[in-house]
Amino acid sequence: RSLQFLYFIGPHEMGNCGAKAGEKPHTEKKSRTQPKPVSKPTKPKEQEAGSVLSASQRQQLAKETHFTLSEIDVLVSHYGYLSASMDDDGVIDHEEWSSAFKGGIQEAFKNLSHTLVDRMFDIFDGDGNGSIDLEEFIKGLSVFSKTGTLKEKSRFAFKLYDINKDGYITRDELYAIVVGSLKEANEKTDSSSVAMSQEKLDQMIDSTFREADINGDGRIDFDEFELMVTRHEDIVANINFRDSILKGVR
Repeated sequence: RSLQFLYFIGPHEMGNCGAKAGEKPHTEKKSRTQPKPVSKPTKPKEQEAGSVLSASQRQQLAKETHFTLSEIDVLVSHYGYLSASMDDDGVIDHEEWSSAFKGGIQEAFKNLSHTLVDRMFDIFDGDGNGSIDLEEFIKGLSVFSKTGTLKEKSRFAFKLYDINKDGYITRDELYAIVVGSLKEANEKTDSSSVAMSQEKLDQMIDSTFREADINGDGRIDFDEFELMVTRHEDIVANINFRDSILKGVR
């Protein structure tokens, strides 16, 4: 039961919790324009795969991901809508990413929290330039496919908790994600049904570290985390999307 909060997905923005972990949280930029519904095909325009990817690029992405060529074409269309939903600049910035999960695309995922949506942006943005390009978008989504391996999903989950990207999960980082999820779950349900005392929360986190931190150094490396996932696969159960995301842009 102590691990239940690791795969509890409740909506929340990082807010002050990210600061507790020593990581400056994302701050929403002032909206430049009124966000357009990303799920509607009227505007912004759809991109054709052939107009942005060469045949060799499509083939290479099919080799490096779990997507077929036709699925890649659908994702290119999704990317076209998302990247042009506020600024038609060919990339997805944080504001467009956050807006997308408040709109139609969230229906393709299983109740991802805003905490994890923020963390996903950082992970998808592989080069750390503050935006997600087409290749990063497709490769990032690959782990969410049904054919994604347990190791791939474990690696992605590990990155969600490794806020400062140093290759370890600390107690503060785990605390930041958990508290964020619990806080917004309470706000969304307008209840304290998932609230817990500070003492109980500390006990749960400490219990998790006792199980996962095999070498007792006060932090969890990937090998330790992966071993824990093999014993508790529900930890990565939500790293999946619904098939609807691969059935075309609505």
